Amino acid sequence: MALVLKNVKEFTQEALRELGELPSNETIDRYPEDERFISNTYRNKYNELVDREYAYWEIDKIPDACFLAVRDLIVNEIRHAYGYPIDPAAKEAFDAIAVRRLLRHTRGRATNNPTIVEYF
Repeated sequence: MALVLKNVKEFTQEALRELGELPSNETIDRYPEDERFISNTYRNKYNELVDREYAYWEIDKIPDACFLAVRDLIVNEIRHAYGYPIDPAAKEAFDAIAVRRLLRHTRGRATNNPTIVEYF
């Protein structure tokens, strides 16, 4: 299976579509202010994910396998700006779910194989 990478422009379009603010037949090119706002939000969140060692990809090459989880994190961050307020507890819960989905992709799973211990 080939690794599909998405760029920030595709990301901003999908975030707006998830909020219902961008029809499927339009592109983000018609909304440069929204593109800038969402791109900046993504860049800030990306830096946070890198600091937490959750993001391993380059900023403009988002792997398809974790694209939706990252999109949901950003949508949760920007929803208030588009008239969809959310209370802080619900926002934290939504973030926790999205991060858990992201970690399924970015963290290795236990193999349950025995570990050989070497003493020095």
